[in-house]
Amino acid sequence: MTTKRLTPRRTTLEKRRAEVMALIVEGVKDAEVARRFSVSREAVSKFHERHAEEIGKAQAIVERRVEDFAISNRVNRVMEYQSLYDATHDWQEEHGLSEVAQRFDAKTGNLIGETVTLNKSVIDAKHLILEAVARELDQLPRGTNGAQQAVIINIIRDEPRLGV
Repeated sequence: MTTKRLTPRRTTLEKRRAEVMALIVEGVKDAEVARRFSVSREAVSKFHERHAEEIGKAQAIVERRVEDFAISNRVNRVMEYQSLYDATHDWQEEHGLSEVAQRFDAKTGNLIGETVTLNKSVIDAKHLILEAVARELDQLPRGTNGAQQAVIINIIRDEPRLGV
């Protein structure tokens, strides 16, 4: 069994392996890692090669945690919207969406008419909450942009001609 002799540069990087790997996982360039540890870029590159599997695993863990964090933040925002929607709905249930004002004849006391006023602010509030949730979940319809138009043009262009 042959063992490689550790050079001073390699020893420096290996002694501070966790720090070096953390920087690499963060995406710091080899040249910057080399500068921080006073070694050559080649030494960092070789370190990167020697520990590629371990670095890859660490990067996968970090990516998963970032994704989990983003998902949990999104869930929390949707839950806040749900609370707002529920409160608005409860208010609507208690007060209704419309107000009826009745007019009576002053002399006879008979009903001569009524005015129904729709409380549009409640409807608008619920609509804005639902729109915010749809935006949060990326469920709003998309407008036409160049990429979609290009696809449509390609589909039309690629269709066989119908005897024309």
